[in-house]
Amino acid sequence: MSAVSKALGAAETMTEALMIEDGTKDDLTFAPSGEQFIALIRPLIGFPGSLTFKLHTMGEAYEPFLALSSIDEPGIEFIVVRPGLLFSDYVFAIDDDDAAALGLAKPGDVDVIVLVTRRHEAVPTVNLMGPLVVNRRSRVATQIVLHDGGFAAAVPVDARSARAKT
Repeated sequence: MSAVSKALGAAETMTEALMIEDGTKDDLTFAPSGEQFIALIRPLIGFPGSLTFKLHTMGEAYEPFLALSSIDEPGIEFIVVRPGLLFSDYVFAIDDDDAAALGLAKPGDVDVIVLVTRRHEAVPTVNLMGPLVVNRRSRVATQIVLHDGGFAAAVPVDARSARAKT
């Protein structure tokens, strides 16, 4: 287990994992323009042509939600949110390979955002199965797929728990 894994409180049974908790203690830091750029090391699932995104606020009326706009493919835009603002129980593991690829050196290096979908539902949902893990310092990110955490790809924003109900 890496030093970062230990520092983030990885369970001893998870020898090749980094535990991620979106504590939301620190706000995402934006430039004075209210935006920042994120470079993906792998494209988002279903969007192979987009690796560079602008993360920006949408105004006070939409907080805590943000917009994630593709620089590579104008017109592709997602609504995202820090999951810790909605779910206090959203904790997951990222393997050491992804942690290394993102250059995560300490617990405070990590930001997590998830995609929001509305479709035809009255209440928007978030994709907790496919979070974007972002290095706060370098703004390098990747989307990971959580198969074993009990998280779903469409959790209502008002569900109160990140875990799927059984």
